[in-house]
Amino acid sequence: MRVICQRFEVLVVAVMVALSGSTLPAQDEDMVNELSPFYGFKPLELVKLSNRSANLVSGDFNHDGITDLAIADNAHSRIDLLLQRGAKPANAPAGKVEVNHFASLWRFEHRKLSVDHDIAAMAVGDFNNDGLTDVAYFGGTDKLVIRFQPKTGDWTEKTTIRLPDVPALAWVVLAGDLNSDKRDDLAVLGANQTYLLYQQKDGKLGSPESLFNTSQRLTLGQIADLDGDGRKDLCYLSHDEGEQALAARLQGQDGRLGPELRFEMTKPRSVSIAQLDQSPQVEVLTVDSLTGRVKILQLERPTPKPGELASRLIQYGLGQQAADKSRDIATGDLDGDGLTDVVVADPDAARMIVFKQRKGIGLEQGEAFSGLVGAEQVRMADLDANGAAEVVVLSTKEKTIGVSRMAEGRLTFPQALPMSGKEPIALELADLDADKHADIIYLTKARTARETTYTLEALHRAANGSWEPHQFDGKPSVTLELKASPNRIQRLDLNNDGRPEFLIFGGADKAPTLFSLDEKGVPKELKTEGGIQLGNVQPGAVFFGQLQGPALLVAQDKFVRNMRFDEPTRGWQVADQFNSIEATSKTVGAATLNLDGQPGNEIVLIDVGV
Repeated sequence: MRVICQRFEVLVVAVMVALSGSTLPAQDEDMVNELSPFYGFKPLELVKLSNRSANLVSGDFNHDGITDLAIADNAHSRIDLLLQRGAKPANAPAGKVEVNHFASLWRFEHRKLSVDHDIAAMAVGDFNNDGLTDVAYFGGTDKLVIRFQPKTGDWTEKTTIRLPDVPALAWVVLAGDLNSDKRDDLAVLGANQTYLLYQQKDGKLGSPESLFNTSQRLTLGQIADLDGDGRKDLCYLSHDEGEQALAARLQGQDGRLGPELRFEMTKPRSVSIAQLDQSPQVEVLTVDSLTGRVKILQLERPTPKPGELASRLIQYGLGQQAADKSRDIATGDLDGDGLTDVVVADPDAARMIVFKQRKGIGLEQGEAFSGLVGAEQVRMADLDANGAAEVVVLSTKEKTIGVSRMAEGRLTFPQALPMSGKEPIALELADLDADKHADIIYLTKARTARETTYTLEALHRAANGSWEPHQFDGKPSVTLELKASPNRIQRLDLNNDGRPEFLIFGGADKAPTLFSLDEKGVPKELKTEGGIQLGNVQPGAVFFGQLQGPALLVAQDKFVRNMRFDEPTRGWQVADQFNSIEATSKTVGAATLNLDGQPGNEIVLIDVGV
């Protein structure tokens, strides 16, 4: 975004001069009087309203071609329509009749629409494509109501749509053309998701579609063309842990709203949009709460340069924040189109959120599908060699591992795998028998009166498509000696030989344990003998990827280390270290990515401290 201040500063000065005329010298006062017919405002006109009136909007509410006003009057359970008259009526009452008594000016005819509940937010638009301005409002606890303007008579036609979890805030109901079909649509900013109601060809509003929010508090929503491409975009203020940011979802060429872009602001007191010039692009006006200054900003798309990284992150919402923050994420090609898709577990809501990728566009908005309760771990791989990846999920609450796949545009409900009554607690995928197909590996827990036993087991897909226990040197399971309660497994290949190693994590206060497969394919612990250790790290702080060779990246607050296991010394060695230079840095994760399209990966650090 860029700041355009000069013209607005001139406007502010002109208004201040007009308001401060009594303090000017006589010759300047004469100049103001001469210019006053051409600049400034006419005398104040008053309209008497209730002290609980709110949500003022404008539109033509009697199709006479003149702009009218509508306002919610929650003190009297109604909407006040202030219909503008073209001329002063002959029987108009006098304005001020006595001291401290004011009568409404003649300009507006006051009509009233009864409502059944308080109104929190209101918007106007043509919601049935009949050329007339209608009113939409949100009230009660979960009701969106659309009142349709009649060609004659009273406003009796209406539609009520239930939308759960919408906060009772102003400016959360928005109207505009959100898919470039020249019809007004509706957007409602909910607590966990934004509802989109697109107007169909028959003039009726379609079923609500959802966009997952990135924050649970979105306010001051507006619909306008932010980037000047002729398409209406959705923008709002996003509140997250005391911070405010202007967020926008730009409408793409396909008529869909894209992912969220955020533009940081220093605690704006107010944010609005306006079209200040002749271009189709609107400007963003803010009032800084610290300085009181007005800023005018405009969205600018930087010209991409070869080898230069994107200057702004895009964000995809996941809806309601999980209570225990135990979401897991996996990537793979779900539909066999050669593009990487993303699946995110939502354990509290018993569902999986799928972000499919489209060529030339990127990830689509998330779509939720039913799943296991408490599905905290998810992995993806092509298990049946058909070119499309399956989704493997583990639910510790349901003590089940299940497999889902895309079929007819939907992610199927997980098909439970045979567990033989055992309790799985951790999940991973790896090729244990070098047949080029991933096996399903899992840890199980068995309790007795005196102790808890942990075993490693695996399932192998047979030629007939069934799942059979994998044999570790003739045994279906291997008992592991672990010092802490394990909760995650992570597959590695530290020496690039195709034989997997495994890190088993056992809580925040314990370092992960490293296992490798011996010559018989049985997991054995690789015990370190002093020296540098991985430390007490969480699974999210450890990433296995490729740089010039295998790279095990471990984030440790102020730096990230690339670790390797040295067989001769039987210990960890630091291959490289990447430090942050900022005092407030707190690095919580890292990854290897090819960001510039040139040979070789780059390292990306996740820093939550800056």
